[in-house]
Formats: sequence, C-alpha cells, structure tokens
Amino acid sequence: MLDLSGTIAELFLPKSNFIPPEYSIGDSPEVIKGDYHLDIENTAKKYEQNIQDSDNNEANKIVYDVQLRRIFNFCGLPLIGVDVGAVNFTLSTCYTFHNSNNNYYESFLKDLEKMHGKHATKGYLYRLYPINWSLVSLNNNYVLTYGVEDFVFHPKGISAFALEFYCPISANVSLNFRFKFDGIPLESGGISLAHELIQEIMKTYKVRYKSEHKQQVEALDLIGNFEIVKPVIWENYKKMPRVDYSVLEKYL
Repeated sequence: MLDLSGTIAELFLPKSNFIPPEYSIGDSPEVIKGDYHLDIENTAKKYEQNIQDSDNNEANKIVYDVQLRRIFNFCGLPLIGVDVGAVNFTLSTCYTFHNSNNNYYESFLKDLEKMHGKHATKGYLYRLYPINWSLVSLNNNYVLTYGVEDFVFHPKGISAFALEFYCPISANVSLNFRFKFDGIPLESGGISLAHELIQEIMKTYKVRYKSEHKQQVEALDLIGNFEIVKPVIWENYKKMPRVDYSVLEKYL
C-alpha cells in the first residue's frame, strides 16, 4: 500500500522466489524502500522547479523514482527443473510535466521516441514501440498500457519484451508498473506464464483518490484525449544482422 499525499494505492505482489548470489557487485537487483508515505506534491514541485531552473528546459521531462524492484523466476516449464527465465518488476512514482495543451499521453510518446526512436538507434529498427497502446480500466480506474519489444535478442531465442502500465494519481504524478522479460525462451511456456503473472498482479490494483487528486485526474480527460497509436516503423530503416523482420507482421 502506498500513501501518496492522501491518495491510497494498493497492489498485491506475490513473494519473489529470487535468490541473490552470495557475492554481487553494485546495487541489489531487488529493492524495497521502507517508507510508503510519499509526499508526491512537494516532490513534484521540486522536480518542476529544477527543470525550470535548468539550461535545457524540457517541457515533457519525465522523472522516475523507483520504490520497489522484484524478480520472479520461472522454473519447471516446459520441462521439470529447466530454467525458463524471469520477469523483472519495477514500481516507480513517475513525475511528468506536460505541454500547454495538458495532454497526458504526449509526454510518454516523446519519451519513447527519445529512448527507442530513429535517432536513438542510429537508424536501425531493433525495438518496436508502442505495442498495443491502450487505455484500460482496472477496478474502475483508467490506466495507460503498452509494450516495447527488443528484437536484438531474438536470434538468441529469448524475449526481451517490456510491458508498461501508467496509473495517473494527480495532475503530474503517476504510478509506473514495469514488467520486463529476462531470458525467457521464445519457444517455452515462460512467456505465457509471464503474461498470466502480470494479469494476476495488475487486477489487484486499486486506488482511493483524495478529492483534490480525483479532480486533477478527471481534468486530464483520459478518455477524450486518447487516440490509437500504431507501432512506429520509419521508412528506410536499417536491419540488424540475423533478425527475422517477418516478426513485425504479428504486431501490425
């Protein structure tokens, strides 16, 4: 449960079966912050002021503050005792600062282009985004969701799919739930297991808005501003070696 300046968000997470190595370098792959009473309003003001004071003022700047990271390993399918990869889950508070038209979705689309677009990949098409760009209802709350597929790992026979959920909490704060496939073989039961796990987790998501936040989210007009966005495939893209681009057909 998260107390977000008076708005209460709840999510049930299964216990992780990840066993950390005896010796590791760097940050732990599993992170749990102890304080779940977050002052998102003052934090948003701080980030917004930092953007305004910076030399490079980015109107669509997005700031992520990771609150929890958890790993779920899959073993036993398709054969008993065989490792079929894992799902890395990250829960973050996400601070967005929109354009003057106050379009909730534009910040995320621009961020996707910045991370995965033609300039970022030097003209190579090896990530497809956004996949199944959708506005869904979870326990009567609207949530933006989409996927990103990285084709670079396909020749190795594994999936590097990521599924994102953005749940607006106030005018410029959302909860971000990110599920990233890690080493799941394309031809295995791990992918279906991953989607089942994600569905089971997200259907437990509930939020009780304080009145001020509810009014701010309603003002975003999530339904009225939503438009279908197809996966981005630019003309004359470069192809990565050994990648089967016929896979694009299943997404288009």
